[in-house]
Amino acid sequence: MIVYAARVVAFGVLCLLGGYLIVGQWVGITLRMMKHRSYSVVPLFGGALGAIGCALAPWPAVRQFWWVPPIVDPGCGAVLLLPFFLAWHWITHRSKRP
Repeated sequence: MIVYAARVVAFGVLCLLGGYLIVGQWVGITLRMMKHRSYSVVPLFGGALGAIGCALAPWPAVRQFWWVPPIVDPGCGAVLLLPFFLAWHWITHRSKRP
């Protein structure tokens, strides 16, 4: 019973903190686009905390969706996809070099 309660608390705390960071990044992007204000991006933290929280959830229906927070987090998605875009760019443009 104590392990179940600890998993519920860990799930709640990590998902709330991860959700807060994810929403904060979306708000920062919106403010940047609308009012040209600068904001600081902390990549990977929101998505990683949300994924860990979902993976620790005591309910199997929630655990199977551990992959959703990294996809919803704009900083996490950008950091994880950047190597693929750079590799694609390098492969497609290397034949044009002298």
